[in-house]
Amino acid sequence: MKNENTTNPQAYTCTNVLNKKLQEFETWIKNMNYSLFLEYAHSNEYHKRKQLYLQTKN
Repeated sequence: MKNENTTNPQAYTCTNVLNKKLQEFETWIKNMNYSLFLEYAHSNEYHKRKQLYLQTKN
């Protein structure tokens, strides 16, 4: 999808929007996987993040 050549400007815009949304989703997945890894590993960073989240929530 990233290497598609289109002559229609509207299709080109749709392709760009779709690629951007896909990249955002991939980034979200990577962040979620990292967060789950930290939680599963019971790392200090996980506890720091959780504490920071709880402090900003209040």
